[in-house]
Amino acid sequence: MLKFLYILFYLAQQVKLNKYQSYYKSGNTFIDNLLHTKRLEAIEKGIEFKVFADFTEFRQIRNEDLCVIISNTIDNALRECRLMKEENPMVECLVQLKAKKVKGFLSILCENSLRDSQVRYLRENATLETSKEDKKNHGFGVKNIKSVVKDYGGEVSFSVLDDMFSVSVIIPIEI
Repeated sequence: MLKFLYILFYLAQQVKLNKYQSYYKSGNTFIDNLLHTKRLEAIEKGIEFKVFADFTEFRQIRNEDLCVIISNTIDNALRECRLMKEENPMVECLVQLKAKKVKGFLSILCENSLRDSQVRYLRENATLETSKEDKKNHGFGVKNIKSVVKDYGGEVSFSVLDDMFSVSVIIPIEI
């Protein structure tokens, strides 16, 4: 019986430690830590969080700039999913990030579930302004993403397909 209790205690400690160990191995420790933090936030809110990312070949892009892109897209995606969960706690929500090299480009795609009201709002809002009431103090994330991507000669696009919102970033990495 004592051995059984020891094993339970050991497993409980491992679960606690695993919470603080990075879950991701994208080739960029900086981004792995960011993704780990976002994953914990998603788990806490009951949001499915998937990442398929390989950043090993993107050394010429500063970590801070990758962070602006990844952090802002995921933050916006998680916010939308949190709002969906507030409206209906039983609804399934997904945030999914994909990043990889595609023919000389860094390709980043972040997709998330979307409320019906946001589908309509985004289809009518071509400038992609913030939906928050305090527009003076919000809406900088998308502007920052666009600015960073432009600095690297890339492009960013936003789309709505079915009940999913997508942010697509393409940055040339080979000249």
